Amino acid sequence: SVWKHDAVDADHEEFGVESVNSVIRRTTELVLEVEKELSSESSDDGSLERWDCVLVAHGDVLQILQTAFQKVDGRTHRSLKH
Repeated sequence: SVWKHDAVDADHEEFGVESVNSVIRRTTELVLEVEKELSSESSDDGSLERWDCVLVAHGDVLQILQTAFQKVDGRTHRSLKH
């Protein structure tokens, strides 16, 4: 299965999948971009407005992103508690 390959090599693209490391780069860049964009929004009086953002994605993508947040090896994404 793809997950068996993920656990061995975070750069594999077996079966035509995006690699774990690629998912980590792509999703962390997105989170940083959204965070930057939302934190730079200001109201008419110049004060920063608080924004909440909900990101929705497939379970594997979220588990892989969770490894980045927890600063653990992406190959372990299937073993994280969720």
